[in-house]
Amino acid sequence: MDNIVKINNNMVEFTNKDEQVYVSTRDVAKVFGKLHKNVIKELEKILTEQSAKIGADIVKSSYLDDLGRNYKQYLLTKKGLNLYLFNIQGYNDYKIAFLDKFEEMEQALKSNQPAFKVPTTMVEALELALEQAKHIEALNAKIETDKHKVEFYDAVADSKDAITIGDAAKVLNMGVGRNRLFEILRNNKILQNNNVPYQKYIYRGYFRVVEQQWTKPDGENCVSIKTLVYQNGLNFIRKLITAKAV
Repeated sequence: MDNIVKINNNMVEFTNKDEQVYVSTRDVAKVFGKLHKNVIKELEKILTEQSAKIGADIVKSSYLDDLGRNYKQYLLTKKGLNLYLFNIQGYNDYKIAFLDKFEEMEQALKSNQPAFKVPTTMVEALELALEQAKHIEALNAKIETDKHKVEFYDAVADSKDAITIGDAAKVLNMGVGRNRLFEILRNNKILQNNNVPYQKYIYRGYFRVVEQQWTKPDGENCVSIKTLVYQNGLNFIRKLITAKAV
């Protein structure tokens, strides 16, 4: 069962196959106003740099053009699309709209319910208009609420600044929380028992350590150590988690 929706004034087709929803890189290219070959190039570069495997979330496929010629494309699940969107800059509103539509299609396609029913009466048309107005209002509110999250992800990906382990867990979005991420890094001898990185990982540019000074109510001066993660460190941790499937 297939469904077509409009995103950024382009018609995008979502496909349900084996109880999994996919979108093609051709439609991704349309939404973001890019050449399909450039989206393919970006996606394959991401896969190479992050040592990500082409599997259930990024499926190699092909299509025939109007002249019957065979060309390569990829089919992406929501997770696969997330991987691509995380690694490109800008397009914040389109990213959110795309992911929202993807979620809608997952619900509609997996329940075998059509995403859109053409009204046959004036009453149905008015009810649909009201429902769409409410949806648009809610979507605009969500875009405003979530915009800072996307901007944060873009800032992290494009910045040389370091972020905390807790923020790293949120950005990676791999089902691993702050405490679990600390545990994984300790178990793999990347962090010491006090959560400070071993020196070789600092030299590689993955982490840095900062001292925070604070004063107790009784006037005693204290020092605490905080581990921060650079962008190179994020890529390193993503590869580690993917390789070990933790």
